[in-house]
Amino acid sequence: PGSSSLTAQDPGFRRDDAVCFDGVMIGREAYQNPYLLTEIERTVFENGNILPRKAVAQAMIPYIEKQAHLYDTPAKSITRHMIGLYHSQPGGRKWRRALSEQHSVGEALKMLPPADDVNEAA
Repeated sequence: PGSSSLTAQDPGFRRDDAVCFDGVMIGREAYQNPYLLTEIERTVFENGNILPRKAVAQAMIPYIEKQAHLYDTPAKSITRHMIGLYHSQPGGRKWRRALSEQHSVGEALKMLPPADDVNEAA
């Protein structure tokens, strides 16, 4: 058997398809587009309780602050892994730039359009 990649551009697979697999390798797509995991959560595990991107980003702020306080962890050590959260979304380029330059989730959130303009699908 060969291997292939699951990406956000794929039509995806349905819950019924999941019974055919012991596992699925997602690879780089999970890092480049982490919100893809919410689509898997929604379709495979039938979980409709998915946080919007903004709520995920806001939830990271106390974590970043705690890591800085307890371990002197620079914010950029955490925010660099959040770059893809707004992959292919309105304001995504501004989000990436703000995180890369300022390493502040709060400042990056200010760069995004109003929540109504952001697509919460992976």
